[in-house]
Amino acid sequence: MATERTYIMVKPDGVARGLVGEIIKRFENKGFKLIAIKMLQADEALITKHYEEHIGKSFFPKIVKYILSGPVVGMVWQGKGVVAYGRVMLGKTDPLKSEPGTIRGDFGIDSGRNVVHGSDSVESAEREIKLWFPEGVVEYPRVIDSIIYEWLDGTPDNEDKKNDGEVSNTNETSDHPSKSTTTTTVQEEEKESSKPNKDHPSKLCCFPLRVKNKPRKQ
Repeated sequence: MATERTYIMVKPDGVARGLVGEIIKRFENKGFKLIAIKMLQADEALITKHYEEHIGKSFFPKIVKYILSGPVVGMVWQGKGVVAYGRVMLGKTDPLKSEPGTIRGDFGIDSGRNVVHGSDSVESAEREIKLWFPEGVVEYPRVIDSIIYEWLDGTPDNEDKKNDGEVSNTNETSDHPSKSTTTTTVQEEEKESSKPNKDHPSKLCCFPLRVKNKPRKQ
């Protein structure tokens, strides 16, 4: 089961603009699973701890002041590759350099008001989740996971990756007529061709005819 988690936080500007639902919708539509969410007015100690890697940098006081300016909505999302792809969905830090279709590309202009935060690594995600959700998250089964993830049919995740590579190689072969098809396909074709076909004369079984010679008249 996919257990990778990430921390996503809608910043004060995103909350004020009513973008919380839109951001949730995008992650849900992708297939990721929401396992924790809450709105809160963070205090300075929590924000400082969250951004502690930036302490001492010129922009640090501005970040703290900005997050203190209003409530935030913190969320924990779970799913295969959720950390890396979550960052793709968010877009670049500078919204004007973000691709259209990303959250920041669609809804942001200034870097200082870029709508949302997302963990940049699995390790950072786990640290941030513990910081913002010390009470833990909610684990629950989801019926649609068997539709979203093919490996829930009993095949381990690493087997899927192996099979994906095999399928890819097979497809590449089939795109080039000069390359032979798989052994299985050839065997199936030979087996099929050996079956008698009543509808085609070339497939009928033929038996030699014996003709009895009549005596010639003298």
